[in-house]
Amino acid sequence: AGGGGGGCGSCGSVWQCVVGVHTHVGFSVISANGAFFSAIFGDVVVTVFQAPHEEQSEILATALLQEPAVKNSTVPEHLERSAVESAVAALRLHQNFTSVAQALREDLQRIYGGVWQCIVGLDAFLGFHVSFLAGALLQISFGDLRLFFFRG
Repeated sequence: AGGGGGGCGSCGSVWQCVVGVHTHVGFSVISANGAFFSAIFGDVVVTVFQAPHEEQSEILATALLQEPAVKNSTVPEHLERSAVESAVAALRLHQNFTSVAQALREDLQRIYGGVWQCIVGLDAFLGFHVSFLAGALLQISFGDLRLFFFRG
């Protein structure tokens, strides 16, 4: 999977483009004013969206006021606890969804090995379909903010 972004100097938003194969796509999504497009070409997913970073930092700060809840998990309890601790630390430290996802992915890979993916986004703007290894899926919720972790 790959991703990139370009800025809009006058509007304060960043356009993101994510391209990947169904089984290997991992990214964060929040869309400003409905500026979102996703297309599937065979096994390839292309998603383009406008991501206002100032709104993301407010959402992350609000999420910290919520109690984290494990919503779906096939991982051992010790990994759940570790991921929740890492998530709280990442939400405090980072100002946008992409940075949070990257930090959490790096934490899981450092601690548990293998290649992990992390998706961070709001429930209302998030949709995806992934394949994952047995015992390697975790979803954590902080109110409307969702964090998905998986190994494929």
